[in-house]
Amino acid sequence: MRGCFIAFEGANGVGKSTIIRSIYHKLLQENLEVFLTKEPSESEMGLLSRKVADHIEGKSLACLVASDRFFHVENVIIPELNKGKIVLCDRNILSAFVFNKMDNISFEYTEQLYEGLIYPDVIILFHACPETVHERLLQRKMLTRYEKDSIGFEQQVIRESVAFLGKSNVTIFNVSTECSIEESVSETYNIITKYISENSNV
Repeated sequence: MRGCFIAFEGANGVGKSTIIRSIYHKLLQENLEVFLTKEPSESEMGLLSRKVADHIEGKSLACLVASDRFFHVENVIIPELNKGKIVLCDRNILSAFVFNKMDNISFEYTEQLYEGLIYPDVIILFHACPETVHERLLQRKMLTRYEKDSIGFEQQVIRESVAFLGKSNVTIFNVSTECSIEESVSETYNIITKYISENSNV
């Protein structure tokens, strides 16, 4: 039986990675078959896209990231789904729309670029107010060019991207990270386990 593909999204600095690791371990404790991954991936294309993301932009970067995403989904995610596993992915298709739009690439172009790619069954979208995200980013030693944009810009693009993705069959759940990490983890865990229990794939 096919597993369940869950992607985690949110603005840089929202606290996404910390929550994902906690969710992964909680699901393992329930003796569920879980696979944790991320994008850009650890492939040569993924590593290259991380290296050059601050130096190139526009369609050249978008196509490089897309090649890594297709490779990752087809060669890593789908095989794990076919084993019946719950696949947790730190970033996926929503990030494609968001970062491309931040590089002045239309949603329509991104949609065509990813034609044929399987989308997640579920997207968990973490959010916090722009000021909170900005304060968290200031604690980092180095910022990417996306993180240096004006306060709230990425969140605005995320809202626009979600609206565009509304025509797809992706289920999106919103989780606030304004509360404690424990509360965000608990809410996310409850969403995932409820979804899994209501769907017979897993």
